[in-house]
Amino acid sequence: MHPKISRWLASSTKLLQARISSDSVTSKQFIEELNLRREAVSNSKTLFPRVTLTSLEGVYQIIGANSENAAHGYSGILTLTHDDNRIFASWLIEGADVQTGFGVLLNNVLSVNFVYEQEGQEYNGLVSYEFLSDRLLSGIWIEQGTSTTGVEFGRKLPVALEDPLKYFGFN
Repeated sequence: MHPKISRWLASSTKLLQARISSDSVTSKQFIEELNLRREAVSNSKTLFPRVTLTSLEGVYQIIGANSENAAHGYSGILTLTHDDNRIFASWLIEGADVQTGFGVLLNNVLSVNFVYEQEGQEYNGLVSYEFLSDRLLSGIWIEQGTSTTGVEFGRKLPVALEDPLKYFGFN
């Protein structure tokens, strides 16, 4: 196994295992995600594929931490879309916190400037994702005003993005 894939799986495993508790409902979700990540590693078709604007589009299950050494992280959903050369990202963290951003793709690395609001305060940051395979991404991020970096590991979900406007007719 390639060292970057091995690190992705080890880091994902560490963060997911930290989320597994005595609460069987929540634990079941994280155990299932851990198994899906192991399966994604073994079923990844191409390591370090040539990523295009179209191929990066999709929905990703993410697990991350506010620093690489954080014992307890966060989970959420990352959605990537594009329009011309602009890539749009939206995150739903822990089912409640919404973050949005836009970015560019260069040499299989997606860099996104993001923003979110929390308790009336606006925060800005930058995340860069490396596409490790056709289904896996690994990211590092930083926010304005801090020197601590965070990490994020994503698994592409088998969900097709559809334009909801295609279901409506125009008069």
